[in-house]
Amino acid sequence: MKTGQSIDEQSKALIETAADFHGHLGPYLVIGVRMGLLAKQVLNSDGSSGLSATVNTGSKPPLSCVADGIQVATGCTLGKGNIKIRALNEISSTFRTKQRAIQVKTKAEAIDSLKLDELRGSQKIMEKVATKVSQMLDSQLFNIEEL
Repeated sequence: MKTGQSIDEQSKALIETAADFHGHLGPYLVIGVRMGLLAKQVLNSDGSSGLSATVNTGSKPPLSCVADGIQVATGCTLGKGNIKIRALNEISSTFRTKQRAIQVKTKAEAIDSLKLDELRGSQKIMEKVATKVSQMLDSQLFNIEEL
């Protein structure tokens, strides 16, 4: 997957794995998976070692669902201590390797277009919006800043 592209078949399977891990499919979970995959690509990391993440969503759903997606996509886990949650209540994360650090943040216009703040209702609606998130281009969904 190149930056600027939507997800491939392997990434779709990873989203399914994340939904199993998390308990359901939702847009914030997919955003987390997409963030994690993008960070691994930009940082040229396989995610198995040497990568850490700081998730800025806080610990309250639905924003905190991003963290589960990042855990599945990157292999950063609470148990290994290479992921942390900060209570900034924003959909952004910082990813670090020994060589580099980046911040991946959702674009406000992308979130506005998805109407995530208004998302209430059935699981079917959440899955429909999650599918839409999975089909967006990285360049539509995220800003990446080198730190």
